[in-house]
Amino acid sequence: MRKLSRRNFVKLAGAGAVAGAMRRGGSAGNTLVEPPCAILTRNVDSMAARDQVPPIPRIVCTHFADHFEPTCLSNGLIGIRPGANPLAQAQTLVSGFVRNHPTMLIESLSPAPYPLGADIKVNGRSLLAGQGSLHTKSQTLDMSTGELSTEMVFSSEGRCSLELKVLQFVSRSLPALLCQEVRLTPSAEATIEILTSINHAGIAGSVYFDRAPFPRPDTDLRVMGFRNDRNKLGIATTVLPNGLPAKADGAYSVHTNGGRTFTFRTIASMASEVYDPEPEIQAIRVVEWGRMLGFDRLQEQNRKEWSELWMSRVKIHGDTEDQKALDAAFFYLHSSLHPSCRTGMPPYGLTQFEALEGHVFWDMDSWCLPPALLASPASVRAMLEYRLRGLDAARQRAGLFGYRGAQFPWEAGIHGYEECPPWVATGWAEQHIVPDVALGFWEYQQATDDREFLHRGTWPVLKSVADWIESRGQFTGRGFEIQNVMGVDESRPSTDNNSYMNLACQMTMRAAAECSRKIGVAPPANWERIAQSLVVPLDKEGHVVLPYDNAKPGPTYSVGMLQFLFLHKVPVSPDLFKNTYEFEEELRLKMPSGASNPCSSKAPGFTCPPFAACAAYFGNRQKAAELFKNAWKPYWVEPYGLAREYQFFPDGNYVTGCGSLLFAAMFGFTGLRISDGDWQRYPASLPEGWTKVEIDRVWVKGKANRLAAEHGKSAVLEG
Repeated sequence: MRKLSRRNFVKLAGAGAVAGAMRRGGSAGNTLVEPPCAILTRNVDSMAARDQVPPIPRIVCTHFADHFEPTCLSNGLIGIRPGANPLAQAQTLVSGFVRNHPTMLIESLSPAPYPLGADIKVNGRSLLAGQGSLHTKSQTLDMSTGELSTEMVFSSEGRCSLELKVLQFVSRSLPALLCQEVRLTPSAEATIEILTSINHAGIAGSVYFDRAPFPRPDTDLRVMGFRNDRNKLGIATTVLPNGLPAKADGAYSVHTNGGRTFTFRTIASMASEVYDPEPEIQAIRVVEWGRMLGFDRLQEQNRKEWSELWMSRVKIHGDTEDQKALDAAFFYLHSSLHPSCRTGMPPYGLTQFEALEGHVFWDMDSWCLPPALLASPASVRAMLEYRLRGLDAARQRAGLFGYRGAQFPWEAGIHGYEECPPWVATGWAEQHIVPDVALGFWEYQQATDDREFLHRGTWPVLKSVADWIESRGQFTGRGFEIQNVMGVDESRPSTDNNSYMNLACQMTMRAAAECSRKIGVAPPANWERIAQSLVVPLDKEGHVVLPYDNAKPGPTYSVGMLQFLFLHKVPVSPDLFKNTYEFEEELRLKMPSGASNPCSSKAPGFTCPPFAACAAYFGNRQKAAELFKNAWKPYWVEPYGLAREYQFFPDGNYVTGCGSLLFAAMFGFTGLRISDGDWQRYPASLPEGWTKVEIDRVWVKGKANRLAAEHGKSAVLEG
């Protein structure tokens, strides 16, 4: 849980003022979900209708005003947030394109130029310059394909108006590409001019390269190399005019009678120097490859990639509202992941540049990795490859703190080094990230049985983390103790024997020992001894796990240590877990609302789904249903279902909340837990109103399985 500290308020002010200024352009006064998805937004009286699973959402926004919150089109390498007019400049972010934060002097995700800008002139009157009336009729997000369609009308002086239909998508098959199609239909005789652009107005940095090195008269190719104070970005665009007259004086121009439709398509590539030391040249190669494939094929391939992903859709029977939330969570989680991504997944994906500066936290390893693993193991492996590339940095960091092994950073930058602001205690104290990373590797290994990665990735990380744990703690008369550490509750910067930390370390030491045996090496005897001896603080009667040594019940008590681990496994006895849950649940309901009180109105959204899963596990289905809705409804951002981090934050998309929702639905409620053996750990315990959870394709050890979980029964996972 993030304490609502100065850092949060800085983030709130920066994201609200800076990002908001770039994206404003209309707000949903009325949002529709087109039939047959209208079932998501109206009351359903029939029990049979409630039990039907609605189609994947196709969300239509028809009214726009000043507080419009755009959706995000992304694939984990590129993210754009087109406003009500998608031809105007929109926030654009690219994996690996970072800057020096203007005040904190740390690495921060940087805004990037927008490559899909286009000005349309009708009889000399400019759309972007506001020399006429522009009305956005509707905007449609089709989550099944990742496509955004916008219909607009531009009226200039005189009798002519221009109908515009703009289609955009960020390619999943060729992840360095964005594609846009614009259809223009004038109502009367007019001269129409089209001028495309790579818009970098207001973006800090400079253009260092702005021409195609080998001009080709048959290709409309625009190239830009853009540099800021940290690194470089390459951009290339090509326009497919589809019958428009040849370009002259920088613009396409046509004189036409009314009623005829003209189409032009733009394919754009973007790559930071993380992917190539000469990104401007590489961008040309990629965009030319895209031009050779053609727009239609790219669109077909993108739709196929999304169709494949949606085979792992979490389908629940009995609650169409929760289905809507899970579909949005699935869409935005997988929009933030890709097997080609080299820079990890920030908590906001590529939807924000000020929100947590685009750094990588435990959010990726502990909350987004497990649900993504069943749908896209290749994307999860890319997460782990990012951590693996940062292993040397983690080893250097451990040495600076006086420890052996590897100490992963709390806020990792694109190369794996710590980028947490130096005055924030999380940067040196929140060390549970170390076993969190290791457990992510182990869960991937158990789920995939990836033998090559076992030797090259999983074992080196688990061994390094086990060595770190061994050097981080010490044996005392109580057992193996770890002192002076911040746990999940960031309002407690220094605690001894933090139960979340020690239990995660216990799980890691056992995983490291098992991993050692998998590769044929006897584990050090000390690893097993540490795992058995790690101190888990208990109350005087020994009935309740305390969050840390000498914790006293009260308004600032830290709750949720076992609940957060429950979605992975329960590392204590069932009786001890039950006693702790009941004690903390009674206390939680009396505590004031705050960042450290999960499910309260001032807590981040990701904290609540584990509590919903625990409520169901302990037999309170009604509470489970209430808590699950509480985990998404107050955080839902209209019109497109992005998720806030806090209820009072102005904008999304907090992908960690998406991961937590899916994690609870896929594991917490179904009773499945990732393991080497049988995943059916507990009988399925579903929220009230849910009758069944189904997933048509779940990847287990390289094979496609189908999951079906009915309340009160063991989940069925079969190929």
